Amino acid sequence: MNLARELLQIALGRQQCLSAQVPDAVWEQTREFCRRQLVLPLACKAMRALPAAFLPSAAVREAWEREAQAQAILNEILYAQAPKVQAYFTERGLSACILKGCGYARFYDEPLSRHVGDIDIWVQAPREQTLAAIREHYSVSDILLQECKMHWAPDTAIDIHFYPCKFSNPVLNRRFRRFAKAHGTNQALFPDIAFDLVFCAVHMFRHVPRGGICFKQLVDYWYILHAATPDERNRAFWELCQLGMRRFAGELMYVMQHCLLLERGVMLCPPDKRQGACLLEEVLQYGCPEPDGRNVMSMRHVLHFLPRYPREILWTFYGKATQYAWRRLHGYHRGGTTSRPASGPPATQDD
Repeated sequence: MNLARELLQIALGRQQCLSAQVPDAVWEQTREFCRRQLVLPLACKAMRALPAAFLPSAAVREAWEREAQAQAILNEILYAQAPKVQAYFTERGLSACILKGCGYARFYDEPLSRHVGDIDIWVQAPREQTLAAIREHYSVSDILLQECKMHWAPDTAIDIHFYPCKFSNPVLNRRFRRFAKAHGTNQALFPDIAFDLVFCAVHMFRHVPRGGICFKQLVDYWYILHAATPDERNRAFWELCQLGMRRFAGELMYVMQHCLLLERGVMLCPPDKRQGACLLEEVLQYGCPEPDGRNVMSMRHVLHFLPRYPREILWTFYGKATQYAWRRLHGYHRGGTTSRPASGPPATQDD
């Protein structure tokens, strides 16, 4: 973990070089750690900047470069497709914008160094209207209260969000939806940075007890914080407090200070060392949720967070029950996909 942390600090310009030479075995362990934390391309960028004396063997460098290049190729595909998916909805009169990875990459010095796995689109329209628009030319699956999967192309995974994020606590959920509506897309390709400052933190907060967060998300927030003005950061902290996330904000600032050397001048609030150490342990132990859900936490683990985040965790059972009941009511609990019509996709999507 120490090598991974130093590589990220170098990539972010917070450190000039490694503190000591590292054997190839440690580089291999770090490659696995960075892969799990979804920061291997960014760490590889730092490796390229090292003096020759600190580089691993040619075979190890080749293994790192091979994985980083494969991710860069996928990124190029997704970055090219994301505006087309957004345009698919705006051409039908639905306001839509790009969230998460493809959106956060615009803050990076080198967007291709950001690990991107799919495209997230927030469509500001009623759920059934959004689903009808998708079904004009594409199939849809995994329909939930807040999102669904759109089958656009074999090499392009797309999550369509009816709401950017969903709290289990209905009061907090209404507050966040009001905030999100106030920062509506207005046909822009990306939401404004005031939205990203709050949404990125909310997304991590929701992931902590349910599947873990990873270094990739911490780096995203590092870039967002540095791109924001002091007034925007102050306003974001106020919004997070309204969402019951004051404690989490302090924990997050500590983890980012410890791992990424985040400067005090760009923090949302003072770091909480005591509780932040617990969050750091979660980050190191679990990293990013597996695509197949293998490290999605048990309910017992979720309840472990009850003393820290009671306003949200107490409502977890309610949130799960609501989701289950809604899916059964609408016949979505059986899974599967709904097929697109025989006419196929519009020609404008084939270029």
